Amino acid sequence: MTVYYIANQAYQFSYVKPIYHKIGGTFLATSWTKLIKIRWRLRHGLGLNDSRGLKIARGNNHDLTEFEGVVLSPSNFHINGTKSKLTTIFVGHGSGDKKYGGNAGILKTYDYHFISGPKHLAKLADVNIGIPEDRLIKIGNPRFDAYLAGKIDRAAYLQRLGVREKERPMVLYAPTWRWGNGSLRSMIVPLARELRHSFNLIIRPHHFDIQLLPWFRLWAKLKGLRHVYFSNPDNLAFHDTMHDFAVSDLLISDTSSVLYEYLITGKPIVQVQTENEDLHHMPDHLSINGKVDTIRADDTASIAGVVARNLSDQPYRDEYRQLLQECFYLSDGRATDRAVEFIRSVDH
Repeated sequence: MTVYYIANQAYQFSYVKPIYHKIGGTFLATSWTKLIKIRWRLRHGLGLNDSRGLKIARGNNHDLTEFEGVVLSPSNFHINGTKSKLTTIFVGHGSGDKKYGGNAGILKTYDYHFISGPKHLAKLADVNIGIPEDRLIKIGNPRFDAYLAGKIDRAAYLQRLGVREKERPMVLYAPTWRWGNGSLRSMIVPLARELRHSFNLIIRPHHFDIQLLPWFRLWAKLKGLRHVYFSNPDNLAFHDTMHDFAVSDLLISDTSSVLYEYLITGKPIVQVQTENEDLHHMPDHLSINGKVDTIRADDTASIAGVVARNLSDQPYRDEYRQLLQECFYLSDGRATDRAVEFIRSVDH
């Protein structure tokens, strides 16, 4: 079986990583510059634990006519391949309310789509992308599988982060970036200031804000913030999103897709209010709006209280459970198996 993975950015490969660990394959970069970056990120970030090794080949997404097999893409771009030799599968990289980047019409060019749930279908419908039913493969979310199976070593990850007082509640702050009107720049200072007395805070910026991480670390050190820690989304093995989910007790985010993916934990969620109208229009049963408490950067005094109340009272527990069932298919820990079974069925 010949399987390829192609993406614009290395962090997007986290959405196919469970499949890669199951069946292996080859990662393709779309330019020599990205080849170098991806080679570094994957060799130091996939956590290979077997003898397959890591294969990386340069592939221009506009011309894969010489490739034969199955190619999975978390990125929305056109793949030019020979239909008789190459099967293309769109995976995507998020289940949130932000609209697809690039030209949404490109999604029609893929042979198949791996669908994580009804919310995924609603996003396609919201941008008027009609794809035949037999090309929509309902597998669920492979990223949930390791979490559901209890395969994440929570103690090891806390040690990797350098957490000192592990008995403190752990708050994960995972905002999106400028596209989506991310809250990182407005919220990082008040969050650190208001939560430092009673909580541990993990700050996980979006990939497009990771250049700020060294400055944030320096700032925290200079301010003597002993209970603020940082997670790098480009470190695919050691700072995987699901690791942060496993060790945290509560999530704070804005319009990032983690708002919905965090539902798999059943733990409390607090949303940062942002001004962003460029979002999908979702029916109420597929939207988290109104089912979480919200905070604002201009009302910092309330942050610690909102976090404490959600941790102690769990006011939206039933809403989280229902929203998870509405948004995602088959959260049973077997999404990766379903994906692999389908890939094997269409492999040339």
